[in-house]
This record gives sequence, structure tokens and C-alpha cells, in this order.
Amino acid sequence: MRKLRLALVLPITQFIVATILLHWGVRVEFYAPTPRLICWGLNAPALLFTSLDPGRWGPTFAWWPGSIIGVDMDDVFFLAGVIVVWYVVGRALDQRRTSVSAARRLGMVTTLIVQVLLLALGALLLVGGLWDLRHWQFGVVGQPPWRAVLTLMWSAGLILLSGRGLVRAIFADRRRLTGGSTT
Repeated sequence: MRKLRLALVLPITQFIVATILLHWGVRVEFYAPTPRLICWGLNAPALLFTSLDPGRWGPTFAWWPGSIIGVDMDDVFFLAGVIVVWYVVGRALDQRRTSVSAARRLGMVTTLIVQVLLLALGALLLVGGLWDLRHWQFGVVGQPPWRAVLTLMWSAGLILLSGRGLVRAIFADRRRLTGGSTT
């Protein structure tokens, strides 16, 4: 029986869901509809890709188009980020299901680097979520702070999982070096 490849299925389904939510929640100046906020929250790490849009970098890039075929460039970069983020998540889940642990295949140094990068991404999302929460005002935005709450949930998940991965990798290496005893 053939296994379901999450590295392929997750990016496609999340891209479709994100596209529908972004289209459903058409952006209006100084107001982000709830479907758009939910989409941003579910795909919070992909929001980092919107900073790659040269149109946000100031007047030097005035020649950069603001939209392509009626789609805002921020949304284009965000959707590209959705594909990348969910591919990485799907690949990690696919590798987790295999019999050989990812830590053994990747090696100790690579495992530590990946876990530290995930921890840094979690910390970056924590800062972004707290910033969103701090600058949220009910009278101006007119809706609950869903984006901030969901970004903070992503942050907590990344920090907890990468912290657990770091601890496991360190103790596994320690056990390997001491011959099985951890004392």
C-alpha cells in the first residue's frame, strides 16, 4: 500500500484554503476581515515571506508592481510562503513516520542547527504576535485579535517542539558518548 505523501498534500490543500480565505476576506483600507486574519494566523510563519516584497522596501522600488493579475504582491509572497511552510511541515511529518529517526540520519550537528533555527523562528513569531497583540485596538480594527492569538500559538508550538528536540538530541548524544548511562 502506498503511503500518503504529506509533503505534497499539505502544501496543495493549505494553498487552496489560504487562497479561498484571502479571496473571501477582501482587504479594505485599515480593516482586515476575519477570514483574512484567520488565514494569516493559520499560516503565521508564511507572513515572514511578505517582507520579501520589494514594494515594501520604500521609494527605491517604485517600479515594482503592486499587483499581478489583480492579486496584491503581499498576497503573492504570502501564498508562496504558505507553500514553503507546509512543504517543510509535511516533509517533517513524512520523515517522522519512517522507522529510522531523523536525528540519526541527519547527524548531531545538523539536528542541533535545525532545532536552533526552529527555536529562533518561534521566538521571532513570539515577538510578532506580541507586537500584534500590543497594537491591537478594538475601536480601530473592529474585531478580536485572531491574528495575534494564532501567531502566538504557532510560536508556542515551535518553541516547545524545538526545545524538546534539542533536549532529546543532547541527551541522546550524551547517552551515546557515556555508553548508555546518563549520570
